[in-house]
Amino acid sequence: MTVAYGIILDSGYLPQGLALYRSWQAAVRSGSFYFFTMDEAAVRILEALSLGGARVVPPADLARDALELQRGWRTMGEICWANKPLAIRFMLEDRPDTDWACYLDGDMAMFGNPEPVLQSADAATFGLFTPHRFGPSMTHWIEKVGVHNAGFAAFRRSPESHRVLERWFADCLARPSLKDRRGDTFDQKILDHIGAEEPGVADLDHPGVNLAPWNADNYTIAESGGQVRVDGQPLLIYHFQSLRMHGRRLYTLYNGDWNIPAGLRRLVYLPYVKQLSAAMGALRAVDPGFQPRTHPLAVGWKQYLVLGARLARRRRHLALA
Repeated sequence: MTVAYGIILDSGYLPQGLALYRSWQAAVRSGSFYFFTMDEAAVRILEALSLGGARVVPPADLARDALELQRGWRTMGEICWANKPLAIRFMLEDRPDTDWACYLDGDMAMFGNPEPVLQSADAATFGLFTPHRFGPSMTHWIEKVGVHNAGFAAFRRSPESHRVLERWFADCLARPSLKDRRGDTFDQKILDHIGAEEPGVADLDHPGVNLAPWNADNYTIAESGGQVRVDGQPLLIYHFQSLRMHGRRLYTLYNGDWNIPAGLRRLVYLPYVKQLSAAMGALRAVDPGFQPRTHPLAVGWKQYLVLGARLARRRRHLALA
C-alpha cells in the first residue's frame, strides 16, 4: 500500500511544516510527502532545503478560478481550508501508485506509522474523517465546531473519492464569510454532512490518530516499550492545536486554561518544541533572514495579568526548547 501525505502552508508556518515532514520521515519512511504552498517564499525556501521524498507544489498548481475570485473577501485561513479537498485530489492524481492520500494540518506531528490503520479500513470505505471525541471539559465546543475535526482526512483512490472531494470543495465555496458565520468553523460542519450522507465515508476512531488537547483527557497516555501509547494503543498523530511560538526557543504549549498532563507534556509536547527549534535552525541556515509567524506573550497590562494568573494556576503552559 502506498500512501501520500500533504499539508497546506505559507512561509510563516514553515517551522511547523518542516517539523511534521521530519516526523513523517522518522515514522513512515515510505510513500510521498507534499508541501502545498500558499506563497512563493515558501517554495523558494523549501526547494533550498532539498528535502528527500517531498514534492513542493507551487500555489498556481492548486489554484481554481472559483476560489481565486473569492480572495477579495476570504481570509487566508479560509483559502487554505478550501484547498484541502483539492490537495487530496492532487495527491491521488499525481502518482498512479498512490492508494491513499492523507491531508494533515501543519500543526501535527507523527509518532508512529498510521498506515496499518488505513489498511484495516473496510473495503467499502473510501474516505476517513476523525471525530473530535471531546473530553468532558470541552463538549460545549461541539455546537460551533462540529462533530468532526478537519485536521485529518484520508481518501482512497476511487471514482467516488473524486466525486466527494468535488462536493467538499463546492460546499467550501458556498460557506458564508467569517463575519456571517457567527463563530461557526469554516469547513468542519461540511465534514459532518458528508459523513452522514456518504455511505463510503466513515469515522476513524483509533485514539492515536488526531489525539489533541480537546480529547486527550479521555485517555491514559503513557510510555511502553519505547512508544507513547493511548489507552494501550500506539500514538500515531498528535494535533498541537493552540500551541504558540513566541520565538525560536519560547513556546506556549496550549493557549488556554487546559492543564496539560505531566506525562503528555514530557512525552509529546517537549520533544515537539525541540523539533520546532531544530526546524527554525534549518530554515535560517538556508535563509538567514527567515521570520516565522510568532505570537507575543501578551499585549497590554491586562493580558499580562491574565498570563500571570494562568501561570499561577497551571504551571505547564510555557516551555523553552
